[in-house]
Amino acid sequence: MPRPPRIRLRCGTTVVLSAAMVLTVTAGCSAGNGAASGSGNGGGGSGKHYTVAYVPGVTQNSYFDTIKRAMDTVAQQNNITLDYQGSPNFDASDQTTVLNAVYAQRPDLLIVAPVDPSAMRAPIQRFLSAGIPVITIDEVLNDSSGLVSSIHGDGKQGGTVAGAQMAKLTVGTGTVAIINVVAGVTALEDRVEGFKEALQKAAPNVRIAPVAEAGSNPSGSQAATRSLLLAYPDLTGIYGVTEVNAEGAAATLGAQNKTGKIPVIAYDGTPLEVDYLKQGSLQYLVVQQAKPEGELAMRYAVDYLKGDKSQIKNEVVLPTAGVDVSNVDKPEIRNILYGPAIS
Repeated sequence: MPRPPRIRLRCGTTVVLSAAMVLTVTAGCSAGNGAASGSGNGGGGSGKHYTVAYVPGVTQNSYFDTIKRAMDTVAQQNNITLDYQGSPNFDASDQTTVLNAVYAQRPDLLIVAPVDPSAMRAPIQRFLSAGIPVITIDEVLNDSSGLVSSIHGDGKQGGTVAGAQMAKLTVGTGTVAIINVVAGVTALEDRVEGFKEALQKAAPNVRIAPVAEAGSNPSGSQAATRSLLLAYPDLTGIYGVTEVNAEGAAATLGAQNKTGKIPVIAYDGTPLEVDYLKQGSLQYLVVQQAKPEGELAMRYAVDYLKGDKSQIKNEVVLPTAGVDVSNVDKPEIRNILYGPAIS
């Protein structure tokens, strides 16, 4: 694993990230946030009943569904009904349709993972204008005014970890490809930027191919990988900016008998990615803290609805953890790997 970078958490704590420290980092950043009202311990089980709506970036996705399960635990302890609605497509128009339907039901609070930092401001503003508080997760809106909180991973830091590791895996030679879902999404662009900067710094002789935009279906990334193999005979590494990109790349390499010959670094920690890691189809994972993210979002929701806003931070940035075969089975890593998608 690369030497972990020094990260400045925006909740005021400076840490040196390592996979073994990731849970300590989370506790130091957020444990006090939920403890203020006892919301994390079932202390709010009596009193008024509330409904919190959760709209993910996309449904049937291990990352967003792990967040949902973490929310469920806190919600059940605090007399909260969690209303889960979303679209199977990572698309601003589709998410707007979902948000409009949720708005008509007038929940007490909205937790949403915006799929676009600009386009989703208007549908979210409808909630704010109606006095419905909003917490965003995963993606950061360009205009975050009026939100209760923005809770998200550190994409730049995660990309930096991936880039430094790719420099080692490629031994500083050849061409490295980046496969993304779509351009223009801040959370994804940060992962790309951090990766490029770290790779260029550690391996200046490596050529970085133009980013391939392959959509949110693994089949698109399979096709992109086939094209990259033809375009770059000296391809020495692939970086999947999301799980579908990495899973698609791994599948194509396997079909062409190139598994392990061209290392693949993947973002996220889905069950399939973990299987691929153990089989050698993927060489490294950059895992977000989905479970702590969901727990903290719901604890903030409980605290806000019950009138205790003193411990709520305007922004919380959760660092990622680097995972390979040497640490994937350690308890602290197993605790942040994602569960299966909800069918």
